[in-house]
Amino acid sequence: MTILTVWMSLILWMQVAAPDTVQSDTLTQPAVQDTIPGAMEPDTTALGFSDAEDPDEVVMDTVKIWQYRFADGFDVSETDSTMRWTRLLNLFDKFHGERGAITYRLGTKGRMDGIDLHTFETRHMNLEMEGLILNDPLTGAVNWNRLPIHKIKEFSEADYGAVYRSKTRLRDHYLVEPRTYLNFDESKFDHRSLEFAFTQNLRQTTNLEFSFWDRRDGGGYNRQGVEGRQGVVRLYHQLNDNWMLKTAYINNALDREEPFGYVITDPNFFAFNRFVETPQQANANSNQTSTDIYLQAHHRRSTDKKVSSEFGLHYQVDKWSLSYQADTLATEFRNIEAYARQHVDIGSAEITGTGRVFFWNEAENRNLEVNQWFGGRGDIDITQPLLRSVYIMQMHRLLPGMITEVQVIFPAGWFLNRPTG
Repeated sequence: MTILTVWMSLILWMQVAAPDTVQSDTLTQPAVQDTIPGAMEPDTTALGFSDAEDPDEVVMDTVKIWQYRFADGFDVSETDSTMRWTRLLNLFDKFHGERGAITYRLGTKGRMDGIDLHTFETRHMNLEMEGLILNDPLTGAVNWNRLPIHKIKEFSEADYGAVYRSKTRLRDHYLVEPRTYLNFDESKFDHRSLEFAFTQNLRQTTNLEFSFWDRRDGGGYNRQGVEGRQGVVRLYHQLNDNWMLKTAYINNALDREEPFGYVITDPNFFAFNRFVETPQQANANSNQTSTDIYLQAHHRRSTDKKVSSEFGLHYQVDKWSLSYQADTLATEFRNIEAYARQHVDIGSAEITGTGRVFFWNEAENRNLEVNQWFGGRGDIDITQPLLRSVYIMQMHRLLPGMITEVQVIFPAGWFLNRPTG
């Protein structure tokens, strides 16, 4: 009982001495607010070197290269890339390696060789450069020496049908710095080749080009030396994204020694030595000179489209003279021509129409019965993937009697894709 009494007294004393639990918190407030930051912003310090310079501002090129097209019936035979690996004086030499070509020499150096290409004779071949026709006005044969071989951008040909057709585009320069080069080559047998060229963009939309090519060859047969010169001045100016003006002056000259054949001392044994045989003519010479001048306007619908329209004025001079002991012969043809070409796409078909109005004049007035004539010519190329190509040509020439010529040329076969090889 005594123990119970003591225990109760102890519990009562502890309850009286214990503090009241509802009293306010007596802990002091923190003297400094919490300085731990919240979510931090992403670190924008550049990686790597802290002093790296800002990249240069990129200036967008506002000049869009002009692209051209030929009819789908033409195959690309040569480009400026393939021409870098060949050494040719004129593009005719390429046919010596063509399948189906039979070539034969017609004389000494500087002359066009004869050819049979898939039954095409020389008179069946046609060459066009930048819209200008380079066939001889008298014989109809192509003078391949008139083509600036070092400036070819693309050479395309259609070697099927009734005639052989080829077209050439020259290379346009788009430069930020001037370009100049000089090539010189010389060896025995009087061979020499000197080529100089300079081109510069006067403005971002204007380019000027000068070039000169001097060549000489000889040796071997007596009286077969040849000297040639080719000068070219070209200029283009882009009026805007859709129109461009192009003009050029191309001059060719070729001086040849003419042997008129050689004296064969012993026909029975044909002891013909090209180094000692005597020429029939000791002082005969010939000269062939040509000039091609054009001013053209080209149009494209937008910068990502190829040229669709071409308009131009052409002036061409073709001179030839031969002087030998008995006589002197000469011809001088002058041609003034208005030219237009239009490309149209209709579905999967492509139509290219070309029109020409020309006036020819033969200035010597002593070798031909007719010395002047006026005429026109129209060409239509219709290309469809199933038919390959259909070529229609109509030409009118106004002479003392009118001559009208109409040709419709179909491909040699009907196929979806033309076989190669």
